[in-house]
Amino acid sequence: MFKKVLKCYDYKFIIALVVLSIIGLIMVYSASMVTAIARYGFTGDYFYQKQKFALLAGLFFFCVTAVIPYKMYQEKRSLMLALGGITTLLVLVLVFGHTAGNPTSWLVLGPVRIQPLELTKLVIIVYLAAVFTNKQEYINDLKRAIIPPIIIVFFLCILIAMQPDYGGILLILGIVAAIVLCSGISRKSMLKIAMLGVVGIRIMLVVLLVTGPY
Repeated sequence: MFKKVLKCYDYKFIIALVVLSIIGLIMVYSASMVTAIARYGFTGDYFYQKQKFALLAGLFFFCVTAVIPYKMYQEKRSLMLALGGITTLLVLVLVFGHTAGNPTSWLVLGPVRIQPLELTKLVIIVYLAAVFTNKQEYINDLKRAIIPPIIIVFFLCILIAMQPDYGGILLILGIVAAIVLCSGISRKSMLKIAMLGVVGIRIMLVVLLVTGPY
C-alpha cells in the first residue's frame, strides 16, 4: 500500500521545488547578510535563519497535505470549512492586524507572522478547481456554475481591499481568470464572463476611489 502511494507523486516537480527553495535560501543569506549587520545590528545569518524556519515549516505542511487524498478537497464540507476559516482570518486582520508598509495584512501570533492573503490564494485555487470539476455537466450555465463561486471570491476580494492590498487583489483576479479559462467553458461563455468581470472591476474601482487615498 505504501509503495503504491509513493508511485503517485510527481518527483520531477518535487525535485524542482526543493532545488528552487534551496537556491532561494542561499540568495536570502547572500543578499541579507550585510543588511542584517549594518542596518539592524543582527547577526549575519538572522534573515537566513528566519527563512530557513519558514522553509522547514512549509516542508512540514507540504508533507502533510501530500498524504491527504485529493478527493477530500472536493467535498462540500471541506470547501466550506476552508472558506469559513480564510474569511475568519481576513476579518481578524482588519481588527487585530499588523501594518507593514501601507496595508494592514499581517496577523502576529508571538514569534509567528501570518499573511492570510497567501492562504486565501491557495484556498481560492482549490475551491474553484473543485467547484468547476463538480459542475462539468452544466459548466456553461453561468447562473449555476460560474457566478456563485465568483461572488464568493468577490466577497473575499472586498475584505482584502479593506486592508488595503490592491496588488493582492490583482493576483487573485489573475488566478481566477486562469482557472476559468481551464474550466472547459465555451468561448461564448468566456465572453459573457469577461463582460461581467469588467462590470465587477469597475464597481470595485468606484469603491476604492471613494474609500481609499487614491
